[in-house]
Amino acid sequence: MINLSHLRLPRWTLAVTLPLALAACATRPDLPLGDDAPAFFSGLLHGFGIVFAFIGTFFSTEIEIYAVPNTGWPYDLGYIIGAGLFFGAAGGGASGKR
Repeated sequence: MINLSHLRLPRWTLAVTLPLALAACATRPDLPLGDDAPAFFSGLLHGFGIVFAFIGTFFSTEIEIYAVPNTGWPYDLGYIIGAGLFFGAAGGGASGKR
């Protein structure tokens, strides 16, 4: 058994880190993409509506937060930008009153 007591990390760190590391290795099945597969602008729209979609998932099993299958990194990029715009990640809050 490895003794990690000298690192002075909280004990829950391993309990959180290990499942996250294992989840990062997960893959999804390759699904066929049609001509209408969600791409950048769909990701942008879906990212902007993430909170509304999340709330909707409590009331319907037909609502999803993330579209699968999608076009890959262009959809992901749009999704991240859309969510960032919704949550105000443009940096405007950093200027604040001084």
